[in-house]
Amino acid sequence: MKKRRIAMILLLAMALIVTGCSKEVSPKEKEKQSASDKTKESADYATKLFGKAVITVKIKADKAEWKNLMENAEAKNYIKADVTIGNMTYKDVGIKTKGNTSLTQVAATDSDRFSLKLNFDKYVEDQNCYGLDKLVLNNVFGDTTYLKEYMSYDLFDYLEVPSSLHTFADIYVNDENYGFYLALEDVDDSFLTRNYGEDYTGAAYKPESFEMNADAKKAGGGNLPQGNNGGYFGGENQPQGNDGGNPGGNPGGGKDGQNMDIAKLFTLTDKSGKETDWNKIIPDNFKTDSISQIIYKDGTAADFNFRDLMNMDLTKIAAFKDENGAKADVSGYTLAVSFKKPQNTSGKQGQNDDKQNQGVPDNKGAGGAGGQNGGSLGVNLVYNGDELSNYSNIFDNAITKTKETDNKRLIATLKAISEGKDLEKYIDVDEVLRYTAVNVFLVNLDSYFSNMGHNYVLYEDKGKLSMLPWDYNLSFGTFNKSGNSDAVNYAIDTVFDNVTAEERPVIGLLLKNDEYKEKYHKYLSQLAEYVTSGKFDEKADSLSKTIDSYVKNDTTSFEGYDAFKEGISVLKEFTKLRAESVSGQLDGSIPSTTEAQSGSTALVDSSGIDLSKLGGMENNKGQNGFGGGPGMNSNAPNESSSSKPQKDNGEAASKGK
Repeated sequence: MKKRRIAMILLLAMALIVTGCSKEVSPKEKEKQSASDKTKESADYATKLFGKAVITVKIKADKAEWKNLMENAEAKNYIKADVTIGNMTYKDVGIKTKGNTSLTQVAATDSDRFSLKLNFDKYVEDQNCYGLDKLVLNNVFGDTTYLKEYMSYDLFDYLEVPSSLHTFADIYVNDENYGFYLALEDVDDSFLTRNYGEDYTGAAYKPESFEMNADAKKAGGGNLPQGNNGGYFGGENQPQGNDGGNPGGNPGGGKDGQNMDIAKLFTLTDKSGKETDWNKIIPDNFKTDSISQIIYKDGTAADFNFRDLMNMDLTKIAAFKDENGAKADVSGYTLAVSFKKPQNTSGKQGQNDDKQNQGVPDNKGAGGAGGQNGGSLGVNLVYNGDELSNYSNIFDNAITKTKETDNKRLIATLKAISEGKDLEKYIDVDEVLRYTAVNVFLVNLDSYFSNMGHNYVLYEDKGKLSMLPWDYNLSFGTFNKSGNSDAVNYAIDTVFDNVTAEERPVIGLLLKNDEYKEKYHKYLSQLAEYVTSGKFDEKADSLSKTIDSYVKNDTTSFEGYDAFKEGISVLKEFTKLRAESVSGQLDGSIPSTTEAQSGSTALVDSSGIDLSKLGGMENNKGQNGFGGGPGMNSNAPNESSSSKPQKDNGEAASKGK
């Protein structure tokens, strides 16, 4: 008994010695452990969420709140809801609608099939879905195939461009089927952690000059009557929209919205790139708000119609004529669509503004935001002086928490890039070239590569820029190319559509360098080989087989099952033809510039396909409008150096490190 007692005392003493000698965990080590946990979380959602072919998302929301969310979708306000994914339920998840043009077009119909964003820690601090902070659910608007965006991200993965994880989602709201969607990892803290590590130091932005949201409606989103009054980008015979005007019908002013002030709609820049005042070049008797005709540099003329603005090559315009025949010569200048909100211009407010637009005077400011050539206020990444306000379309759309020092560092980087020297110091050259190759192969023009100038993520780290992919429902040549051949044979060495390389310097300057251009061509070749090897078809066939029954039962689908089956066939054929054209352009058998392709008989024959079968902006269940433009003179009735993500809709940024 005595021996047993002594043994117990010795054991206790040894335990105390071991405990006393144990090293206390330092704050730094705790931080490392936390980082390790965060990395593990990223791996968790990559496999447990996006590793599945299809996930089921069940949303339980207060019926009145959900109804309000659907009826006021364009406001993009959050509601609380419980969300079940698999066997895990998350309480009080923030849910809101998302999108720009697709959102306004769906809102103008009787469909409630809106894209959604799920913010897991909006109301419950640090809540996440296997480590994911935000999940995007895209409604596949403009995509009969359900695959355009999915396959686009697959090509980015293939070239190892940091991009969103993706899968499909079967969604239920209050036990009723809401639709079959594409689920995406949002570009936010979890995305940045997964791609750049827990201790990432960069700042991320989603530059946007084409923002359809409550702010635009506050400024007056004109509600035109039914009929032929769909202002610029507007379609004919559009129904009235709720609360925010028609999609594309916001500004009015005569047939097709023609009576709009070109001096407010367009900016003029001279050959040195300096913006020029319209008053210096127009005759005294010229009416800038009563344009009747466009005169092109080849001597031809056309009636002035804002509905054609999406297809205009602004570089070919020589002059405008007003309704009285007076002429304004702009042949010595470069035209671009302005995104500056005109002052003291009218745009009739939408209905029910007393509910949503309190404190905003009637008929003030711009109509629903819209237009193209997002060069204004920084989106084109052109250096435009050191004033922070000149880049507000970048800084106002910061994803991470940023300070003025971050903003100034970005401006300094743009300035250095504009000088064209030491580009590798200021641009992640290899990453941007891979990003460029995929976009050009996909003929993705609702992007930085056209006069839209948006739909990309800008990541800046210690003065070096990367461009990351976002929004590909209009890829595969389905954003407003004038014909099949234009898309199939899109010139690999004329990468920009309706804008110049100088207007898109981050990519434009790289492709002027022979070494970088050769590397860009190498990446294009890899993409073409991926297709010709049969891997693209193999993946498309596998996916279409997986989702077939879901699409067949998708009662809210914009296009339906038959369009899906037909679209898959066209998608595969287009991609084969595109790979053939790219390969030919690379080996010299097909011209690789737009100018050289004009009149060429060497182009790949695309007469056997119909790209409209893939879907596009003129979605059959949507409207033909492309969002409203500035409400101009209308007479028609009618979101520390350490960076962490910001909350949506102007909320304070989320927690720092």
